[in-house]
Amino acid sequence: MKTNVILERLQYFGMVVLLIGLILKLNDVPQALYIYSVGVIPILILRIYNVITGSDENFEKHRKNVILAISSIFLASAAVVMYLDLSWWIVPITIAAAVDLYMSFRVK
Repeated sequence: MKTNVILERLQYFGMVVLLIGLILKLNDVPQALYIYSVGVIPILILRIYNVITGSDENFEKHRKNVILAISSIFLASAAVVMYLDLSWWIVPITIAAAVDLYMSFRVK
């Protein structure tokens, strides 16, 4: 039970830092990439962790975890695009947001 609380708080921390990084990127702050990356790391790790540890569960829950892991890979790819200083960094973020929105309605 204690592990679940720690993982949940780590995910909230990652999402808040990720959002702060996005807001700073929209305002052209040079350190926004690093703040965004600090937010992406826990999200990516937790979602991949859920895929690995949830493989014994039912198929539907495992499929949802895999889709969320793919969404976090899009978030990580946005950090790479930001690092390369390309203007289309918003595309992977939009794809990840659409997948997360879809999955939020699919969770029972």
